[in-house]
Amino acid sequence: LFGDLGKGPYVRYTDFGIQSLHGLLNAFLLVLSNYSLYRYLERKSKKDIILWALFLLWAILKLGRQLIISQCIQSIFILLYYLKDNQFDLNSFKNRIIRLAYISKSYITPSISSGSLFKFSKSNIFWLLRVFTCLICLIYLFDAIGNSRNADKFSIIGLGKASPEYPKFLPSGILWIYLYITSPLSNVNHNIDFLQPNYLPLNLLDGLIPTVITNIFGVIENNSYDWKLVVEFLNVSSFHKNFLLDFGLYGSLFVYFIMSLLFQRIYLRSLKSRLVCWRFICVVILHNIVLSVFVSFFTHIVFIAQIIIHFLLQY
Repeated sequence: LFGDLGKGPYVRYTDFGIQSLHGLLNAFLLVLSNYSLYRYLERKSKKDIILWALFLLWAILKLGRQLIISQCIQSIFILLYYLKDNQFDLNSFKNRIIRLAYISKSYITPSISSGSLFKFSKSNIFWLLRVFTCLICLIYLFDAIGNSRNADKFSIIGLGKASPEYPKFLPSGILWIYLYITSPLSNVNHNIDFLQPNYLPLNLLDGLIPTVITNIFGVIENNSYDWKLVVEFLNVSSFHKNFLLDFGLYGSLFVYFIMSLLFQRIYLRSLKSRLVCWRFICVVILHNIVLSVFVSFFTHIVFIAQIIIHFLLQY
């Protein structure tokens, strides 16, 4: 952080110590974050929510965008599980949002009755403003960390080749997000017709082996097709890349089918079991699905470790 502020050399936290240990510690941080939020929802203790905020602050100080996003997404799914347990009516919530949109459009304040779906009050306005403010802050934070992670301080507006019509008043974090969402599928489409798969899980195993081992014994050698990027600096290719390189198009479809059966079993277990570990495991899988448009976390050692830790803590 000090290096990024110009008070020393530019270094990342992965430049220190044993590289594989960083991934394990990130897994522990996510586990502790999940437990602290879950305990807060159950006990309503300020101590637990402060702990959750400190874990998020630690990820911010490390300038780790992916860690920040992972913690936030997993926290959202934990919150959804809690709302479901407390019989939160999603249809009622949807109706309230529709009613709010109607109110905003017509600028008419409805009469409030005991059966009203949405009470148009100052507290509701302040709640919406807080949500909007948090979203804006997250976009600016994503932008600031993204720019700070590049030593030459390039402008994403120029590097992303934004058209002249792009509104310059918008934070560049919006362009960051747009490029992260669209470029992975662009890279997949660019390579799909020229694949030369291994028909062995070499790329998947490469992601599961700790860095300290690959540094000693070397990366797994494979003769797979060299994945070509449409734009060199946009190197995300969704979760499809490793599966396509290892199994090809039809082999990947079969693997996805098997994975979906496994995930469905875990999800049903999370609904029926009284053991909280199954919910945490399902939260990690749901997180992986949400971010699968960017990268494959299904075979990422950090999130495999997180699942194992949640399971071992329960038993």
